[in-house]
Amino acid sequence: MIIISKFSSLYFGQRYEWTSPHDTDKCYLLKYKTGDVIRVQFTGSDNYYEIKKYNIDKNETVTFQADIIYDDRLYKRIFEILFYETSFGLYELSIIGTSEVATSYFRIVEDKEVENTLFFSATHRKNEYDTIFYDSYQGQRRFNFRCEGGICPGDKKQALDNKTFRDQRFVAHQTTAEAYEISMLTAGSTIGVPQWVGNRINHIFNLSDVQVNGIDTIRSDASTPELVKLGDYYPLYVFKMNVEQSDDELVVTTNKDEPVTNGDFNNDFNNDFNNN
Repeated sequence: MIIISKFSSLYFGQRYEWTSPHDTDKCYLLKYKTGDVIRVQFTGSDNYYEIKKYNIDKNETVTFQADIIYDDRLYKRIFEILFYETSFGLYELSIIGTSEVATSYFRIVEDKEVENTLFFSATHRKNEYDTIFYDSYQGQRRFNFRCEGGICPGDKKQALDNKTFRDQRFVAHQTTAEAYEISMLTAGSTIGVPQWVGNRINHIFNLSDVQVNGIDTIRSDASTPELVKLGDYYPLYVFKMNVEQSDDELVVTTNKDEPVTNGDFNNDFNNDFNNN
């Protein structure tokens, strides 16, 4: 039996696992851009697995063998596939064992086609969840995953963790206070994503080191992806989840001889000020 790690870049499940017979017929393909590192880990009972990667658009096939890696502490064996693509197109990747085959489809697209996507890059402080995140040979291993979505500034909420006490006159005094910001991560677009994408994101945020579009991100308290239906008998959804990121104000470094501007914002502000 081939068991795929929950943190892998590709999905190998069957269509009937995320659609019902009466649902609208919809197709969903993961999209990656050239250079995105795709990592898949899995366990299986065979001693080796052949990997066949087929570019459907170019009718080109590459065959290689899955690497075997080990958990140095538990001496557990896991198979791994690691690659990135430089050619656009629709791909079919198959893991071929003695008596079973697992297949995944994905597309490599131009950079502009992944502008409105969430790019998760994650690793963990120890080997756990039947996945190897670290070994003495390669060091830390990161898993990448990309799907449609984003974090909208208009969905952010202000939060506070503070402690107060009241004196004998019942006057309130604040002893400590920490302000922070809660962001709404939205996976899916007007088209939506399958149910398994929400499951994948929920597992990713179990890890100790998660970056979303290059920014360190954690789930807020016990938040989980909340499914939002886009229509009856429609098998693609939107998932919303509360997360936390740093609210530090970043300083943009520029040449000291060049004025620092905010582009159209400064022009609009000056115009409004002069008109009033």
